[in-house]
Amino acid sequence: MGVGPTKLLVGLSFSLGLILVIVGGAQLFTGNNLVVMSWVSRHITLKHLLRNWGIVYVGNLIGALGVVLLIYFSEWWAQDNHSLGVAALGIADNKVNLSFEVVFVRGILANILVCLAVWMATAGRTIVDKAIGIVFPITAFVAMGFEHSIANMYFIPLGLLLSGEADVLQAAGVEAWQLSNLTLPWTVNNIFAATLGNIVGGSVFVGLTYWFIYLREEHRAKGAK
Repeated sequence: MGVGPTKLLVGLSFSLGLILVIVGGAQLFTGNNLVVMSWVSRHITLKHLLRNWGIVYVGNLIGALGVVLLIYFSEWWAQDNHSLGVAALGIADNKVNLSFEVVFVRGILANILVCLAVWMATAGRTIVDKAIGIVFPITAFVAMGFEHSIANMYFIPLGLLLSGEADVLQAAGVEAWQLSNLTLPWTVNNIFAATLGNIVGGSVFVGLTYWFIYLREEHRAKGAK
């Protein structure tokens, strides 16, 4: 279908993840970067903020790796003559070949859009309202190829597993040595850089910026009483 339409469709389908999080009441580390607003308003302590982030981050990691195992052992990747596996392998390999700096900046851009999606979803009063508020920012971040730490906890480990499947490598027309960066150290490097970028994008560019615009005066007024 070409790069543009394909990325657009991937972005639309990717929106389902955040819709399920928001409507289902789940916790997502990148969305929870907005909790920084409660910290600067002194509703919670820094300890509470970091505890929330830490627990949710570990929970998201466990969930992502669990889905990786389910997808791998279901042999989802073997469909259509392993073309799905080839696509998954390509996504993972492309990610680990990005420099730390590039992943960091793309992580900032990704979570600006994710947190704006969460922000708009909270304004919705119905499931349809929330879904519409989510779809456009999430589609944009995926279509533009930005880096989301929690999504990468799924994409790259799946690629790691598929790099050991001879049928996938054959369908992709590559040798194992050509995937030299698709290793655990490069995986950690990518996820760490994306995580730092996500924190800056969500906490600083959205959370703290919106707090300054909308809540600073209210907080100051309460402190004066």
